[in-house]
Amino acid sequence: LESELRFTHKHGAILLRLGIQNHLIDVGQLVNKRVDQVILTRLVSSAQLGYYAISATYAGLALTVALAPSLHLYSQASQTGRVAPDQFRSLQRRTTAVMLLVAVLAALVAPVFLTVVFGQAFAPAAGPAIVLAFGAPPLALSALRAAVWKGSGKPLPAAFAEAAGI
Repeated sequence: LESELRFTHKHGAILLRLGIQNHLIDVGQLVNKRVDQVILTRLVSSAQLGYYAISATYAGLALTVALAPSLHLYSQASQTGRVAPDQFRSLQRRTTAVMLLVAVLAALVAPVFLTVVFGQAFAPAAGPAIVLAFGAPPLALSALRAAVWKGSGKPLPAAFAEAAGI
């Protein structure tokens, strides 16, 4: 089958608007993930900033688990244009339960993991890592909401939510 691909200025404008809105989400996420370290450069010593950077990176490992349901949900929302409310609530409950378990495990393992991987000198990084690990459940829920908005072609609410998080 041979089909003709047509591109009009109207389609270009729609794609550009959607792309900009999606890009705003990415910028918001990037700023949210790193603005704390930029602020801390003026408030703490280099050693403390190093501990915090390691802690934030360690806590970010849990987010790889958190993003799996949102990526699946994004795919589904993109195909159908929506997600059934009961299905979304069920996924939220399951994601929260799993992420709480992951956060508890990450908190319990942090002191051992950080000293084994980075050495005894980085033991002070465990405290912030434990605190930051418990940020993963709310971030996972935020990712679920963003996936539905983006997948249904309405990324602007997700961009506003990221901006509010800054």
